[in-house]
Amino acid sequence: LTDAVSVANGGQFSCALRSNGHVVCWGDGQTGQLGSPYTMLARTPITVYQGDAVAISAGYGHACAVRSSGGVVCWGWNQFGQL
Repeated sequence: LTDAVSVANGGQFSCALRSNGHVVCWGDGQTGQLGSPYTMLARTPITVYQGDAVAISAGYGHACAVRSSGGVVCWGWNQFGQL
């Protein structure tokens, strides 16, 4: 990546906020951290949110992005209702 403005690290995965507002993630994806329940592992970044993100945060098995409108989008593990 050459246009990352922020990075968040979770449990065995990482995400980056790109300058265009998109979010990419890579690493372990067993609980949907990579935006899809079918992606188990990615060694290169996968776009998980194509939108207007201005900030990102990651937990053990999930990640969230704050949108420019103030809304929030999240993806990943939701066993305890964190999404």
